[in-house]
Amino acid sequence: MSPAAPTIEDARRALDARLADEEAWLVGGAVRDELLGRPTTDLDVVVSGDPRRGARDLGATLGVPVFPLSERFGTWRVVGEGWQIDVSAAQGDGTLAGDLARRDLTINAIARPIGGGAIVDPHDGAGDLAARRLRMVTAAAFDEDPERMLRVARVAGQLGF
Repeated sequence: MSPAAPTIEDARRALDARLADEEAWLVGGAVRDELLGRPTTDLDVVVSGDPRRGARDLGATLGVPVFPLSERFGTWRVVGEGWQIDVSAAQGDGTLAGDLARRDLTINAIARPIGGGAIVDPHDGAGDLAARRLRMVTAAAFDEDPERMLRVARVAGQLGF
């Protein structure tokens, strides 16, 4: 009999166990959804170090596939049945603050340290969640990636904002 496939809960435990000693943060929609009490199976992780190593560690621990997702952003994907984790290097100036400043919406520019700790919310995304408001981090985000405008409509519809 083969072992059961790892669940998203297994993946979260593995994240905490494998990356807790590194500078690594759960970011974006996963933190937003946690704050809203919504389940999520799509986790985004930002690391200050090598995302390839972190992703491969997670994949080996969980026994699931890992592959490069984006050369441009240095993102690696770890895939299980019904869930995924994207591990990326911090964008911008290579810091968490720089990464969050490059995100599209304030509600997606929130981070929580892997392994626990206080959220990092430099753009008051939690306040915008409470107000049920979508606000850009910066107008440049849409200049860099115009497809983000479509994402705003999707997020507004999903969250009822």
